Amino acid sequence: MTIDNVGFDGQLHFDLAEEPTPEVISALEEAIRDAEQIVDDAEEDKKKRRRNRPPTGDHKFPEHLPHYERIVDVPEGQ
Repeated sequence: MTIDNVGFDGQLHFDLAEEPTPEVISALEEAIRDAEQIVDDAEEDKKKRRRNRPPTGDHKFPEHLPHYERIVDVPEGQ
């Protein structure tokens, strides 16, 4: 027997070579639901981590590097 229609494009078919028992079908369906839940949980955790990320800083010039200021006049045409 081949398990078909699992809901994913490009999904490979699982050939059981004999007629499966209801317990085997139930176990396969449960494994699919568990795998989908794991993926959903991982995606939700990733979204939460992005939302709770602290600000990246104030972007000041590093104090340990030399800092030079130079005032330059810009021509009026620019």
